[in-house]
Amino acid sequence: MKINKDYFYLTGWFGRWKYFINQGHLIAHLIDRFKWHILPKYYIAAPFPTHVDIEVSSACQLKCPMCTQQLMNAKQKGIMNFNLYKKIIDQCVKNHVYSIKLSWRGEPMLNPRVWDMVEYAKKKGIKDVAFLSNGERFTDLDLKRAITSGLDWISFSIDGLYDIYDKIRYPSKFKDIVIKLKKLKKLKAEMNSRKPLVRVQTIYSAIAENPEEYFDFWQPIVDRVNFIADEVRADLIKGFKRDPNYVCPSPWQRMVITFDGTVMPCVCDYFVREDMGNINEKSLYEIWDDMPFQKIRKQHKEKRRLERVACAECCSGGITEEKTISVHGKPMKVRFYVGQDLKNVVKNGK
Repeated sequence: MKINKDYFYLTGWFGRWKYFINQGHLIAHLIDRFKWHILPKYYIAAPFPTHVDIEVSSACQLKCPMCTQQLMNAKQKGIMNFNLYKKIIDQCVKNHVYSIKLSWRGEPMLNPRVWDMVEYAKKKGIKDVAFLSNGERFTDLDLKRAITSGLDWISFSIDGLYDIYDKIRYPSKFKDIVIKLKKLKKLKAEMNSRKPLVRVQTIYSAIAENPEEYFDFWQPIVDRVNFIADEVRADLIKGFKRDPNYVCPSPWQRMVITFDGTVMPCVCDYFVREDMGNINEKSLYEIWDDMPFQKIRKQHKEKRRLERVACAECCSGGITEEKTISVHGKPMKVRFYVGQDLKNVVKNGK
């Protein structure tokens, strides 16, 4: 079982260790990483997941062509209300969750109470609170609240540089997102705050011709620079080759909660076809140990995941091949999905 097999760092080992240390809570973090990386390999589910993804918004204002947002209908797009959110956090705290991420299919900044949500989780004692964002909706006030709310880290999805970014991330503009991240770096220095740690990530095809340029541009501005393997999420055909031996670690690692309280076993079932239950009907503790979670773990362990519709279509279950790329003369071994490149997205913006 491979963990985080499609996620790679352009930042070197020293920068990664510095990032890890600056996250704080070192002992608790090491225990969390043990649960995340080791337990799934032995098909062991902890009494409760160490990490919970909470979708505070499933809506998004951008029109990125490779995103499943383009295939979601209006009923699938919504904003989580604060009372439901508090119920989730209270149960997470009761069950000693280490980390939460306030994003999944949508843009968390579309939830008008997102900073109140961060503050509530930190006040209740969640050690690691973060979210992914496209950054387009950030105002100067939001940049300040990213610091004062207690947010631990934020990852900005920034696919490529300059015109490539503008084509993919329409209607967001590259020059605007650069200004915002530079302001955030300056504010952190002025307020003497190392958090939130800031990282940027891109799909590989957007930087394939010159990964060094992407790294060199962002390295002085953010804390970590990453890229992810291309995936054809916005394609209903899903014609890529599947790996019949792939075993997904997610059912042993995490749970994902949609804006309406539905619990999912992973972040790849964008159309919510394999729901495990709903927090409005059962506690998260009950759902984690209930039959639906037990069944999906059993099917994966027995390599029968293709019997499940969402798992059969999941991009993460595609066949991968290893390649070596060079970044400033240093070779990097990375894995790419066969038949899932997004070169046309980068070339045509669609």
